Amino acid sequence: MEKKLLVIDDNDEYRGLMLQYFSGKGYIVDAVCSGRQGVEKALLGRPDIIILDAMMPRFSGVEVLRELQVDELTSSIPVLLVSGHAFDDGIKTLFCLEPNCADFLPKSADLAPLHRKIEECLSKW
Repeated sequence: MEKKLLVIDDNDEYRGLMLQYFSGKGYIVDAVCSGRQGVEKALLGRPDIIILDAMMPRFSGVEVLRELQVDELTSSIPVLLVSGHAFDDGIKTLFCLEPNCADFLPKSADLAPLHRKIEECLSKW
């Protein structure tokens, strides 16, 4: 069965890259540009995993994580946070303390490591 992946990221180019790469790997991919849209899509589409940009305007990654936690329909969906910004290990650890945060990864044009992490999460979660 195909796995559903939801990408929540305000960067158009990164969303496009994610759509192209993961669709080509057999995932059903939906991508939105805001945290609020992401929460709505997660509630409606019940993805198997979510890739979430940590730094977004108006509704940040941590706000999305917490919003997803409070609804029983989305609280068990693993979320991989990604960011193009440098964070120290303490901040990454704080994000990963959220119960639905599976990991915190740097954004990269090489999506193979992210793909491996997605597969790992889906096999465990």
